[in-house]
Amino acid sequence: MTTFIPSALNYAVSVLDGVSVNTFQLLPNSSTSVSPSGQVSVAIPDGALVALDSLRMFAKVSGVGAGDPAATPSTAVFARLPNVNDMIARATVSLNGIQINGANGNYGDSMNMTAVATEDFSRSQSVDSTLSNGNLSSGPPGAPEDQVGFFCWHDWQNIFTNCSQKILSTGMAGSLVLTLTMQDNSCLAVCGAGGLGVALTGDEAPNRGKIRYTMEDVRFTIDCYSIAGGFYDSLLEQRLAEAPIAVNYLETYYFSHDNQTGSGASARFALATRCLDRIYAASRPGGYGDVGADAYALQSGIGNNFKTNRTRWQCFDSLTAPAATYQFQVNNANAPAFRNPLIIGGANSAFSQTDEGENNGLKGRGNSIYSLDDYNQALGVVVQSYKMPSGLMNPMSATLGLNTKGVNASGLYSVQGQSGITASDTAAVAVVCHTQAQLLIGLGRQVAVSY
Repeated sequence: MTTFIPSALNYAVSVLDGVSVNTFQLLPNSSTSVSPSGQVSVAIPDGALVALDSLRMFAKVSGVGAGDPAATPSTAVFARLPNVNDMIARATVSLNGIQINGANGNYGDSMNMTAVATEDFSRSQSVDSTLSNGNLSSGPPGAPEDQVGFFCWHDWQNIFTNCSQKILSTGMAGSLVLTLTMQDNSCLAVCGAGGLGVALTGDEAPNRGKIRYTMEDVRFTIDCYSIAGGFYDSLLEQRLAEAPIAVNYLETYYFSHDNQTGSGASARFALATRCLDRIYAASRPGGYGDVGADAYALQSGIGNNFKTNRTRWQCFDSLTAPAATYQFQVNNANAPAFRNPLIIGGANSAFSQTDEGENNGLKGRGNSIYSLDDYNQALGVVVQSYKMPSGLMNPMSATLGLNTKGVNASGLYSVQGQSGITASDTAAVAVVCHTQAQLLIGLGRQVAVSY
């Protein structure tokens, strides 16, 4: 709130009274129920001082299985829910009708890949598991059932969390709207009588693709500040009369190369941005979009011990063959300068790239890679990372990354020597780019976006 107040006025600010904060409930612009692949949007209060990172979405989510549990033998399969962020396919933010976030889509997949490289699997055993449904839950032992819960979305990979300003005046900026497109049913994991991670029986298998989920009672909350007397509004208006106010925030781009059938693959990407901060890349099973795919069992002690097929990032390396290697290329400049083994690149990402307030990889979460199999199943740092010399992704208070506005960035991520990939068991390569966009706010709710 003091961002736009000159230092000479610090004393005046210190004696302000009538400052308060309150939490408001927001209902979706249309229905409070959302179907798979459906949309829900919410308008942020206009004419208010909103705390951007306080936005929360709540909903009751129910997995819906298929088949007949009373049949002999049973044909029933059950639906288990993933981490709630994996249930979002796309998130867009518009200001005064101008889209400022989410042009590239694939929000949930890119957010999950970022989480693999930066977050702690043990978070699923913490309070986050209660508030936002951590890793996949196996459910009651010996009693498979559809998962039902009332969940909270609170970690946004856009202007609502990764922004240089914590508080935004919608009275000066304008009408802010968040629109979410939910993921299809491929985000679910199927569960038969044997439980998660156990292959379905011949009677259960025909129903695997029929599982689905429902979402109802959708609502949002956000914190708004109030300052009595109009002092802050008049001061902000004077500041806007001098020059537009710049707000930096995160924008994410996702690129994918599907249907890889050989040991080598590449994913090309191109973008023009004022500040390219980070590039992530990883491989995944080619059938990541299949509905009713089996869950993969993680090692004991990591999260809730299961991961959905859609969020299963791999490297397909092998102990019996030469190590798989990777390399980034941005505008014909190689990084690293030589082809690096995947596991060495992962170790570099884990231990050497420490950001302000956020550790990238193992250094930040304390897990150990004690077998190549763990690494191949993304329990370690399978996600490769190419970080520009910014070091200030959070908060986004400086522009120090690669500026590609003058020459459009042409990038390539290539991987060679992967194993176990055939025409019948394809793979995909995905690249996520984190860039810093800038929103310029002027008088009369004039806004301009520089990506």
